[in-house]
Amino acid sequence: MKRLHRSLLLVLATLLACASQGASGRCPARTPTGAPLADSTRLPVGRSPTLGRADALLTIVEFGALDNPRCARAEVALTRARLQYGEDLRVVWRHNPGGRPESLVVAEAAQEAFVQGGNAGFWAFHDLLLDAAWEHPLRPADLEDYARRAGLDVQRFRVALAEHTHLPVVRADQELARSVGAREAPDLFVNGTQVPGLTTYARLRDVLDRVQAHARAIANREQVYALMTEAPVRLPGPPVVRTAGFGCRRAGDGSQDAPAEENLDADRIPVSGSPSLGCPDALVTVVQFGDFQCPFCSRVEDTLTELRAQYGEDVRIVWKNNPLPFHGEAQLAAEAALEAYAQRGNEGFWLYHDALFDNTDALQREDLERYAEQTDLDLERFRAALDNHTHREEIERDQRLAERLGAEGVPNFFINGTNLVGAVPLETFQALVDPVLERARSIDPRQEVYARMVADPVAAPDPNNNVPTPPPAPPAPQEDPTAVYAVPIDNAPVQGPATALVTMVIYGDFQCPFCGRVQATLRDLRARYGNDLRIAFRNEPLPFHDRSRLAAEAAREAYAQRGNAGFWRYHDALFSGQNETDALTRPHLERLARAQGLNLPRFRAALDSHRHGGVLDAEHAAGALIEASSTPHFFINGRRFVGAQPVEDFVRLIDEVRDSARELLRTHPNVNRGNLYAYIVAHGSREMVYLPQPGANVPSGGTP
Repeated sequence: MKRLHRSLLLVLATLLACASQGASGRCPARTPTGAPLADSTRLPVGRSPTLGRADALLTIVEFGALDNPRCARAEVALTRARLQYGEDLRVVWRHNPGGRPESLVVAEAAQEAFVQGGNAGFWAFHDLLLDAAWEHPLRPADLEDYARRAGLDVQRFRVALAEHTHLPVVRADQELARSVGAREAPDLFVNGTQVPGLTTYARLRDVLDRVQAHARAIANREQVYALMTEAPVRLPGPPVVRTAGFGCRRAGDGSQDAPAEENLDADRIPVSGSPSLGCPDALVTVVQFGDFQCPFCSRVEDTLTELRAQYGEDVRIVWKNNPLPFHGEAQLAAEAALEAYAQRGNEGFWLYHDALFDNTDALQREDLERYAEQTDLDLERFRAALDNHTHREEIERDQRLAERLGAEGVPNFFINGTNLVGAVPLETFQALVDPVLERARSIDPRQEVYARMVADPVAAPDPNNNVPTPPPAPPAPQEDPTAVYAVPIDNAPVQGPATALVTMVIYGDFQCPFCGRVQATLRDLRARYGNDLRIAFRNEPLPFHDRSRLAAEAAREAYAQRGNAGFWRYHDALFSGQNETDALTRPHLERLARAQGLNLPRFRAALDSHRHGGVLDAEHAAGALIEASSTPHFFINGRRFVGAQPVEDFVRLIDEVRDSARELLRTHPNVNRGNLYAYIVAHGSREMVYLPQPGANVPSGGTP
C-alpha cells in the first residue's frame, strides 16, 4: 500500500510520456497556440509548478506539504485521475506547509528545485520527497541528498536554503490558501471547486466529472480556468471539511466555521471523551467499534468516507476500541492511537488512525513510534504511554460497553443506537441512515437527537426485505495467466549462461522470510536444469522491512566490487543469516563484507552515500509497471510466478516454457540460444495483461 502511489506515478510517466519529456519522464506543460491563456484572479496559477497541458479543461490546484504522509496518500487519487483524464487534466502545486519549522524548510527546498529545474525538476523532487514521507519524517539534513538524486546543483540549493530565498513565495502560497479556505494539506480545488482533505478516488472522480461537464460547455478552451474559478461548480449537499480541529463547517460562504453545540450524551452508548469526526451536533452519530489489525475494519474506511461525503454535516463518526484477542498487535495499536488523541485531540487521533489502517501489516512497536513521528507527537511522552499502558483502562471500558451491547465482532456500528454489523457496502449504510435521519429531523432541539434516539432507536431494516440489494459489482479484471512480460535483465546479477533456454528473473527482498525459504528450492532447480537455467536478481525491498533497502545496497556494492560471483556469495550469506539477532544491521553487513574480502572503505562509502540507490529505484520502477510488488516474485521467460511455492510447481512452469523455447528456436531461424531471451523481452508486454471481460472496458497490455 505504501508504495502504491509511487508505482502509479511510474506507470503514469510511461503512459503519458511525450516526445518532449524532460529528465523526470514527465510531460511538460504545453501552451497551445492562439489566444493567450487567461489566469484566475481568485485562484491564480501564476508561476507555480504545473503538470499537464496549460489549456486543460480541468485544473487541480493542490495546496500541499511534501513532508506530509497524507499528501503522499493523496497522490494515489491524483495519479489515477491523470491516467483517466489524460490531457484534459492539469495539476498545479501550491505550498501549504504545516506548523513545524521543518515543513517550511521542505517547501523552500521544493521551490528551489522548481527554480533550478523548472517543472521537470520540481516534480522529480516532489516524487522523491513524497516517497520518503511514506517511510519516515523528513529532516532538513536529508534534503541535500534528495536534491542530489534529483540532479540539482547542490551548492546553489544549499545557499537558497541558508538565505531563505524562497520564503516569500511559500508565505504567499500560504496566504492564498487562507484566503480561499484551504486549511489542512492536502486541499484540492478543481477549477475552483474545493475538495478538502484526504479524499478517495471515487469522490475525486465524481467532482471531476461534474466540473468537466460544465467546462465542456465553454467554447473558448483557453478561458475555461479563469471563468470557472470565479464561479465554481457547487457540489450537491453541504460541504464536509476536515478542519484543524476535525469538526465541521456549515454550508454558506465557506469563510467561517459556524458554532455548533455538543449533542447531549446517551447513557446507553455514551460518546463523551471518545475520538469523533464531524459536527458535534450532527443528526446522525455512527459509533464504530473497531480493531486496527482487522482487515474488515480497514476495508470499511473508504465506505465511511463516502458516507460522510454524501451526508455532510448530518453525520459524525465516533471511534470505540475493541481489539480482538487473536490480533496480537491490535491492543498496543489502540493504545498508541489513544495517546495520539491525548496529545493532539481529534486531529491527532484521525491522522494516526489513518496511518494505522494504511499499514495494517506493520504494527510493531517500532512502526507505532514511526507513525508517532509522522504525526508530530511528542515521542518521549508517546513511548512512556505505551510503556506504562496509560490508555489500557479506556480500551477496557470500550470493550465492556461492546460486551453490554452484544457487539461481539468488528467492525460493529451503532447508528443513533441501531446496530449494524460488518464491513457492509454503502447501500446498506444508506438503508439505515435514511430512516434514522428522517426521524432525527423531527426532533427539536437538535442537540437532544442523539440521547433520545439511542434510548428509543429506529428498528433495524429487515436484511431480507427492506435493505435494497446493491447491484452486483463488475468482476475485478483477472490477469491473463499465459501473459509474457518484457522483464529486462539490464545490469542485474546473473547465475547461469546467457545461452540458457530459460531465464528466471527474481524480484526479492533480503528481509523477506519467504524469499529466504525459497533459496533451497532455487538450489534444487539449478542442479536439475544446469545450463538450461539462468537466474537474474532484481531488488524489491518492501517498505515495512526496515533493514532490507540497506542490505540491497550492500549486495549491489558486492556486485560492483566482485561481479556476479561476489554478488551471489553476498546474497547467499544475507539469506543464510536472516535469523541472526543483528541480521541486516549495518555491523552485520560490514562483517559479511570483511569476511568476503571486499574493500571495506569503499563498501562503507557506498552505504554512506547510498551510491546504489538509483539502481534500486530503477529496478522498482521496472517492476511497478508489471505489478511485481510482492516478494518473492518471479518471471520465468516472462511468465509470472509468485511466492515460495513447492519445487514441483516451479518445475511444471519451467518445463512448459523450456518446451516453448525449443519450439521457438526450431521455427524462427533468426533466433538462437544467444538472443533467445532478448527476443522474448522484445515481444513481451510492458504493462499488465488482463483477460477480456464481456461488457467491460478493461485496459490490457499489448505486444510491442
